[in-house]
Amino acid sequence: MNSDSPTTVLIVGASGDLARRKLLPALFSLACKGRLPDGLRIVGFSRSQYSDDHYRDLTWKGIQEFSDLTARRGAATGKSSHSACSTWKAT
Repeated sequence: MNSDSPTTVLIVGASGDLARRKLLPALFSLACKGRLPDGLRIVGFSRSQYSDDHYRDLTWKGIQEFSDLTARRGAATGKSSHSACSTWKAT
C-alpha cells in the first residue's frame, strides 16, 4: 500500500451510540494529538435523517461528553497541540 494515498474512514451507523460514545471521540482525541494522517477523510452513513448542522451539533456534544479530558480542555481553551482539534467542528 502506498503511504501517500489518501485515507478514508467510513462509519456505518454514524448517528448511533457506538459512533457517539466511542468512534468519534476517539478520532477527535487522535486529531488533537496529531496522530491522524494528513488529508484523512471521515465519512458517516446513517439511516437517520439529520441536517448537516444538526448532525454536527449532536456529534460535538458527544465529543465533549466522551472524549479524553486532555483533548476536551484543549478544545475548550483553543490551546490544543494540533490545529485540527480547534477547527474540527467548523468543517
